[in-house]
Amino acid sequence: MSNPTMNSFLDIFAAPNNVFDRIREKTLSAWLPLVIILVATIAVFGWYFMTVDMFQFMETSMKMSGQAPTNEELDTVMQGEGVIRIISVASAGIGSLVVYLILALFFFLAATLIAEEKFSFGQFLSIVSWGSLPGLITVLSAAITYALASDFIYVTSLDMTSLASLLGMQMDAPNYDVASGMSLGSIWSYVLYGMGFIRLTRCSITTGVIVAIIPPALQYGLIYLL
Repeated sequence: MSNPTMNSFLDIFAAPNNVFDRIREKTLSAWLPLVIILVATIAVFGWYFMTVDMFQFMETSMKMSGQAPTNEELDTVMQGEGVIRIISVASAGIGSLVVYLILALFFFLAATLIAEEKFSFGQFLSIVSWGSLPGLITVLSAAITYALASDFIYVTSLDMTSLASLLGMQMDAPNYDVASGMSLGSIWSYVLYGMGFIRLTRCSITTGVIVAIIPPALQYGLIYLL
């Protein structure tokens, strides 16, 4: 592993502009942080979904969606328990990868409209990959919470750094879904995406902030509406 790559794991938290300068100079790849994030996500949430009480998980999921499942309905659903577990684990990894690719594509397209220079999709994927490393805080928090849990705990309650957890919100509280998705790691990452976009494209701070606000506004807005 080269020194710039090793240094970047510290710099992304302490001096992120150094990381973004390396991306601009095309001396830093997206793949290592991306692989680390995906492996960690699959490992922790794979552990959760393969060992959690799936009957309680499905019952809670259905109640949160506004349904009132009977034991018979849950028994029917549980006939596909193994498939549900596998799909849930796969979705954790594939879903994360798809989100990162969409974010990179969004910033790439925004840059083609705003920036005078031409940049590659890979450079924006690098910004998203390196900028997503604070998301490991959520993964670590989930692992610790699940390891210490003595009873069933729903997946949205695993991250103790989420706004819902910090405010002590119950799952039936208004806007719980939005609050449980807002965590220290996700907010930190969105800030880094914006910083990276500004540093790479050399656009104004105002323009960069507007561009950076769009993805979280869409994400949390859709959660709120749904």
